[in-house]
Amino acid sequence: MFQDGKRSGYGKMVGENGAVYSGHWYEGVKEGKGKLTEPDGTEYEGDWKSGKKSGYGKLYYKGKL
Repeated sequence: MFQDGKRSGYGKMVGENGAVYSGHWYEGVKEGKGKLTEPDGTEYEGDWKSGKKSGYGKLYYKGKL
């Protein structure tokens, strides 16, 4: 969803490097709850503030507990 030409609300984005973000956006930046999966399989699921990982979250490395 877009508001004033910027991502707002819930959405999914696939980056040029293959990273996938699914979660909430506010004024074009990651904000609130979301999940980022990197091309190497590393995943972060948790809170975002001003486009950066912030607050509570879990980081998973591919093949590791």
